[in-house]
This record gives sequence, C-alpha cells and structure tokens, in this order.
Amino acid sequence: MKTIRKEIYYFKSIKEAEKIKDKLTGKEINFFGNKVKSAPRIVAYQLGYAVQYIKSGAYYPQPYI
Repeated sequence: MKTIRKEIYYFKSIKEAEKIKDKLTGKEINFFGNKVKSAPRIVAYQLGYAVQYIKSGAYYPQPYI
C-alpha cells in the first residue's frame, strides 16, 4: 500500500520500498543532463518510505530518462 503526494510514492513498509529499489538498481537515468546508472536509496518520511533514484535526484515514480 502506498500514499501518493506531489507525484512521489510513499510506501507504508520498507519491504515494499525495497522491491522498487531492487528493480531500479543499475538502470540508466538522466541526472542533471548526464546519463548515469541509478543507485537508489530509501528515505524515511512521516508519510512512509520513498525511493530516490540517486542521491540528490528525483523520487520514484518521476520520469528518470
């Protein structure tokens, strides 16, 4: 189960967020105009757990290519 706010998914459990993180690991993303491999991380917020494609980057599910 997830909460959606400002186009970011916040997962209720860390296990749900980890599944998304695992799917995104190593995907090619656009990071400030450069193509790089994603190194996603999970960030805890009051709304739940959000998955960030790369440190200082966009959050799932925002377009990353």
